[in-house]
Amino acid sequence: MKKRSISAIMIVSLLLSSSGTQMALAEITRQEMAKMAVGSQGEKLPIDDKALSTAEQVKNAPKDPWGRAIRTTDLPENYKDFPYILADAPNELYDLKHEYKSYNSNLTPVQFLELDGYKKEDIDKWAEYVEQFVYQIVNVDYTTLDEQWGNKLTSVMNKSAALNEDVANYIKEAKENKVKIVGTVKAEPSIVFLDGPNYMRVHFTFKVISFDDSNKAIFYEDWKSKVKIEKNVEYEGYSNISLTTAAYGAVGDLSYARVAVLASLFKEASYKPKQ
Repeated sequence: MKKRSISAIMIVSLLLSSSGTQMALAEITRQEMAKMAVGSQGEKLPIDDKALSTAEQVKNAPKDPWGRAIRTTDLPENYKDFPYILADAPNELYDLKHEYKSYNSNLTPVQFLELDGYKKEDIDKWAEYVEQFVYQIVNVDYTTLDEQWGNKLTSVMNKSAALNEDVANYIKEAKENKVKIVGTVKAEPSIVFLDGPNYMRVHFTFKVISFDDSNKAIFYEDWKSKVKIEKNVEYEGYSNISLTTAAYGAVGDLSYARVAVLASLFKEASYKPKQ
């Protein structure tokens, strides 16, 4: 029989999920970790010193403003462009290219944090906006697709008559083409940058379950350029979503930014079949 021991993941998971423990991780010693892990298992298991050390490193790792652990090893080549690298994020999140050359004014993510007027609460709103924008794009069901779907999309965007017309046209064509898409999105608030518009990076997944004709509308965003995908294959990737400020006199005030009318999920994106 294979010898059992307490792993680092088990220790951290037990500490975080134990309902009878209110002690903060920062206050827990190595010995307390071991006692709590063994006690919550209901049996005496040998303590793996390496696992304890790993769990302790997670506990003591520096955190970002959102309370997430930061790593300093196995960094992406362009790590200097970012304020920090997240411990649980793959390097692919940071490898997505942006040339920073479209406009005279540009700031990398690490420089963006020094921008006058930067506030975490504004960035949190940006994350909500881009997530709702992308969520609508990767979640479509022609049997229920209607004006309400379009309103949820445009409610987080800067307004324009052309935008409303594009959305209405997409709804009509996607219903005719029997489009069904399911997907997810997670914005990364630490990766924001400036290059004319502001941008925020997202991780997204999608699977196109149904459509009749690949030459007709499938996705709203970039639907005229016909994104190339296979039906019933789940894809995942990363994208830069642009945000702009349309309010007069609000330049430099991040709270006024909304998803840009010309924002694109696929223009600056890298995606592939999910492993």
